[in-house]
Amino acid sequence: MRATEVGFDLTFLLLLQITLAFYIGFSLFEDFPTSLVVCGIISQVAHLFILKTFPFVAIASPAFVIGIIMLIINHYLAFQYFAAVYYSFSEVCPLFISSYFIRRS
Repeated sequence: MRATEVGFDLTFLLLLQITLAFYIGFSLFEDFPTSLVVCGIISQVAHLFILKTFPFVAIASPAFVIGIIMLIINHYLAFQYFAAVYYSFSEVCPLFISSYFIRRS
């Protein structure tokens, strides 16, 4: 593994751990549905398994497939929740930036 790959690997690992910590915080301090939080945690664990083979990704691997499925389900649950429960844009935007979009970069 080249030095740049190790740096990216550690950066991705740190971002996944931060996002996982956000989900744990959501479960402890917020009133988000349990299904949304559990789905997010499963998604992060799947991403950790994908990271084991970084920089190579096996598209047919169970971790990748579960990660994609959880991505879709997690976004659906989040949009459903925020469509039913009113939060101002300034409250919703940081949530999506911190827990949904940072880990995709």
